[in-house]
Amino acid sequence: MNNYIIFANAFGVGGWQIYAEGRVIHLLNKGFRVYVLSPYINKGIIKLPFLNKTSVLPINELFRNPLIYNQHQRNVIISKVLSFIKYNEKDEYFFESTSINSSMWGEMIAKKVKGKNFSYLLHSHIENVSKDVHEFFNFKYYQRLLAGMTPNTIKELLFRNIDVNSDLLYSFKADGRDPLSNENLFVDEINKIIEFKKENKRIIGYFGNLDKPHVIELTNRIIKYCATHIDCGFVFVTVGSSNKGKVEKQITKLVKKCSNLDEINIPEAYPVPIFLFENMDVCIGSWGSARTAARTGVLTIRLMGDIDVVPQGIIGVTLRNDIYYDLPVGTCTLNEYLDNILFLHTYDSIENNSKRDYNDYEIIQNKIDFFIDLSNSRVDNYYDVLSIKSISKKEKIMKLLCSSLGLKISDLLFRFFNKR
Repeated sequence: MNNYIIFANAFGVGGWQIYAEGRVIHLLNKGFRVYVLSPYINKGIIKLPFLNKTSVLPINELFRNPLIYNQHQRNVIISKVLSFIKYNEKDEYFFESTSINSSMWGEMIAKKVKGKNFSYLLHSHIENVSKDVHEFFNFKYYQRLLAGMTPNTIKELLFRNIDVNSDLLYSFKADGRDPLSNENLFVDEINKIIEFKKENKRIIGYFGNLDKPHVIELTNRIIKYCATHIDCGFVFVTVGSSNKGKVEKQITKLVKKCSNLDEINIPEAYPVPIFLFENMDVCIGSWGSARTAARTGVLTIRLMGDIDVVPQGIIGVTLRNDIYYDLPVGTCTLNEYLDNILFLHTYDSIENNSKRDYNDYEIIQNKIDFFIDLSNSRVDNYYDVLSIKSISKKEKIMKLLCSSLGLKISDLLFRFFNKR
């Protein structure tokens, strides 16, 4: 029996979950037995229907550095996974690990079951990694079992200061089912936006997971921007949710201090109604969220990443290439882009060439299958993950807590402080 185990978030709605669901649908249709190993977040609610059609194990430890645990604890965690996937030495096992930490766990478990571990890193950005972590992913790269969701992923991870042919920066778009729909959803909220528009208020949207680090900074930037146009009214529409709902409350609290800014939150949903974006004057987002919003025709300012509020440009207008992340950062500030769109109408005469259709995600799924080679789960050798010694200061504290408090209590503590 062919088994496929994917490390990904199954709870709530976001790019990670949408990709995971698409992968699950594809592999189930190919006759695989599919398992999802997921961090326990978003209140433990599985919202995407096809993720409910497979087995999901909430297990936070697999998304933390395995080096914070002692050997006994690692054995307990791995045994829990083997029990969950009903390990049978006669079966074939493929692992798809979608983060740096889960890639290390994937390698250890794959070695245990003589399977194959594919590291498909879905990080929006990668900071400088230690030398020994670099060596691990260099090993995965030369196995041809490492890819990112953009060429920049591999560039940042392995070739930061080295020129390398783009064909060797293995990447695949992390797409799932079409996230847009013509369904009549969020009628009350959309009607409220329409009423605001009748009052000549400018509608500024944000689309994406509200747990992204730039969300509060972006909110503060929007508030400061509105203060420069005190004679005009604005509405900040956030489309998305945070894990515990705290970010939504924080945004509401901040916006209340701004006299000419109203705020509406539309919780995470899948699919999202196209009509919602069509009633925005401008939308802001990063990565796939920005691409999705731009498909509806709304002028969409793409941010460079999930950390800072650095605008790259306007998809389909100043960013004319389909591969938006390959282009340099634009010269305008966020305020200048907003002024150009909302007041100066700078781009009205420019044809918007943003991509409107949606590629069949099965095409990408088949490319991933070919890259991994699903006809054979065997590999020649495995990396000794325990040879990786470097851990961060925070992880050293986590290691001490794991050692003194044990798995269960330390997990509760890490979840309380949002330490993955």
